[in-house]
Amino acid sequence: MAMERDVHAEHGNGAASKPKRILVLGTEKLGEWSKRPYLEVAGVVDLYGEFERLPAEDRIWLDRYPVYADVDTALARSAAELAVIIVPNDCKNTIDAERKVLERGLDLVVQKLRLDSAEDVWELVQLSRRSGSGSGNGAKFIVGEFYRYLASIRTIKSLLQDPSVVGKVEYVVWSCTLPLTANAHNRWMSSYKHVTLEDLSYHHFGTLHYLLGFHPVTLYAQSYKPSWAKVGTLPIASMQAKTAEGYRLHYLTTWGSRAEPTDYLGDIRIEGERGTIELKSGRVFITGSDGVIREAELLPARYEGFFGIFDHLHDVWEGKDTRVDGSPYTIEQFEPVLRAMYSAVRSAETGEAVLL
Repeated sequence: MAMERDVHAEHGNGAASKPKRILVLGTEKLGEWSKRPYLEVAGVVDLYGEFERLPAEDRIWLDRYPVYADVDTALARSAAELAVIIVPNDCKNTIDAERKVLERGLDLVVQKLRLDSAEDVWELVQLSRRSGSGSGNGAKFIVGEFYRYLASIRTIKSLLQDPSVVGKVEYVVWSCTLPLTANAHNRWMSSYKHVTLEDLSYHHFGTLHYLLGFHPVTLYAQSYKPSWAKVGTLPIASMQAKTAEGYRLHYLTTWGSRAEPTDYLGDIRIEGERGTIELKSGRVFITGSDGVIREAELLPARYEGFFGIFDHLHDVWEGKDTRVDGSPYTIEQFEPVLRAMYSAVRSAETGEAVLL
């Protein structure tokens, strides 16, 4: 099947724009900002007390960027146009910093939400609505999720836009198998009670939302820890869900297996009335109703890694073609994913199905 390759075509006038001044709240990977000439660091705040543990390659940037003692001072003095929050693996969103940024009327990008509870979801969504983000006016609250930028996922998205490939989707099978490696014993994993449902599913459900929309109406989840997993969290989770979109999800992640691992994305099978799309080991296959299997040519990855959200935003600012990738999520658009995550946690803890 011929795949669309001209994904970098521009609709803008091509004129270079002035770098956008950003206030960085959090000090992880400070060197990444110098790789993005469309951004200018107007200030840095050590929001999570990371200065003492910064690697040398990040520490040098503290002498090159303005450093402020707290969020209030930075907002008052930095003349930033955009605030960015980078939450370390073992920390959580403060909520207070988000509130101050939005109340100041500044656009906000959270590279990845790391929340304490379902109550945090509700509070952040309400903060965003009060700021006018959801209405298209006022400060924008953007949420990052970077698995959607992978070459395999972009390819599946493009295939799904052709109704002749699978037609109406009826069910999705998602399986991820990961070992408990040495770094899994670090404190970040134990900062969650249900690490798979509260962290990894952020990416899995977020990617599913990008591909098909993900608005569960009922779900049932389980979460547990095998005897050999010496971690302070529950790393294995399964979930069954029925969605408003009309398909069902069968989800299983075993983060603590001795079997052959997948990558962190896992393997995906999308079954429709006309055919099947399957992702296995980074390769995408199409099976038609005639049973013939073809391998799809992968679209290139356009934005990569945790910082891909900023390259995506830049393309949107410049008016470039993002019809495969869509727009970055506002927190209102991402809310169904967050609601599904914490409904799954509630189901796992109560042992009961949840009606959303």
